[in-house]
Amino acid sequence: MAYETNTVLGVSALLAALETFLVANGWTVVRSESITGGVVFTNYNLVVSNTGFGGNDLIYAGFELISDDYYGGTATYANFALQSFTAFDASLDNNDQEGAINPPNTIRYSPKLVSEVSASIDYHFICNDRRIIVITSHSSDTIWEIAYIGYIIPYGNK
Repeated sequence: MAYETNTVLGVSALLAALETFLVANGWTVVRSESITGGVVFTNYNLVVSNTGFGGNDLIYAGFELISDDYYGGTATYANFALQSFTAFDASLDNNDQEGAINPPNTIRYSPKLVSEVSASIDYHFICNDRRIIVITSHSSDTIWEIAYIGYIIPYGNK
């Protein structure tokens, strides 16, 4: 299982480091967009795919940076919105992809990591052909967050 530990300045740099790490470890980029907005923040949308250990799975993971003010002003915090899907259609947003986490009759929801936009972020990336794990710490190591995207390998079976 591949891993990387380092420090970056800001969430945009975190997503750029994640993209580089995943591509170097066999994941394929199917969407990489940047939308300049606000004064100190660029919103990114990254979707990667892999075919798993046997080459027959379809695993898609989406990462989207959305500032707390979205497209204007000075952002303080950013949501690192996470998604996993079972198929990918380039014409759809991450939340509208097949298999995306989007409970019915609710406001659009996807799990998020929240970080200060320009803070120093220590990270640990871990991946294999079936999963991606992102661990971050910021604010002088007082805030730790973890994200797991992909297949969960069962401990045992019946």
